[in-house]
This record gives sequence, C-alpha cells and structure tokens, in this order.
Amino acid sequence: MKPAVFEFYTLVPKTSGAGRRQMKKLWWRAAFRARGLSALTLLRKPGRSTAATDSRLLALRAKLETRLAGGRADFKWRQFDLRGYTDFHRRVWRALHQIPFGQVDNYKKIAAAAGSPLASSACGQACGANPIILFIPCHRAVAAHGLGGFSRGLEWKKYFLALEGQRIDDCVGNALSIVNRKTSIGWG
Repeated sequence: MKPAVFEFYTLVPKTSGAGRRQMKKLWWRAAFRARGLSALTLLRKPGRSTAATDSRLLALRAKLETRLAGGRADFKWRQFDLRGYTDFHRRVWRALHQIPFGQVDNYKKIAAAAGSPLASSACGQACGANPIILFIPCHRAVAAHGLGGFSRGLEWKKYFLALEGQRIDDCVGNALSIVNRKTSIGWG
C-alpha cells in the first residue's frame, strides 16, 4: 500500500467538576508506509479529521478504541515500519513491545533486554523518541526511583498505565512499588 498520513480523534471519558461523565476528544496523527505503521502521535492541538475509509486507518482506530477502553489490542512487531531509525532505537522499542500488558519494567532491564545493559540513560532517550505511542508501550518503562518521563507528559503516562490496571497515586512514590510488585521477568 502507498504511504499515507491521517489525523483523527477518539472519544474518552472526561469527569467534570460535578462528577458527571462527559466525552472528550483525543486527537491523533498516524502515518503508514508501505510496510506498516510508522508513527502514532497524540496531538497537542485538534487536527483535521480524515475520512475513515482506508483499511489501515479503520484497523488502527478499532485497536486504539479497544486500548482506550482498557482492553488488549496490539500490533505484531512486523506490522511496524521503523526504517530510518538506529539499530539501538529499534532494539529498545522491540524490548518495550515485549513487555506484557499491565506490567512495567525499568530502563536498566529494558536496556539489558535490548542488548545494551549499560545504556539505561540512552534507553530512556529512545523511549522519548518512540514514534508509535501506546502500541510500542513506552509508558510501561519506568525509572529505578520514579515514573521517569513521557513525551506527552506524566499525566498521559499515568493515564495509559491506569488503563492497564496500574494504580498510581503519586508520580515518584508508587513507581517503586509498581516495579517491585509487577516486574516482567523473562519476557526477553
């Protein structure tokens, strides 16, 4: 298939001040190349909605809506097109992709799984450069003594972790208990 870029939104629950649930639009940009999905970005500002007639976009939206409802929906590694990135980045992203749904791991373990056990700091940078959020789950990567960062802000990281059943009350204190309670040993 030919390359294409789409902008679209999904609806997620939003709690109002009075406790009433309303729906909020999350805007996304997705890019596809001939070999598969090459980017999925959460936009900071509303985009232009693209007509949902492309089969790749329809499949992506269905998986995204399942994930945003707390369900499991993933892409196989071969469905991504990550040409043009360094080998190290791709190895880190593949290690992230292998962390099971609902679990987290720290940058040091992810770096080791990617074949570079001394590169935990570079692993964090590779997470920040991840072009396909949610499906290459950089939100599952945490620092040894805190949540670490997230390209779209810690509130989104906490939100995505909560969708997978993680409870996070405090950005630093609970990251340690998450790592200690649910580490993904043996996923490499």
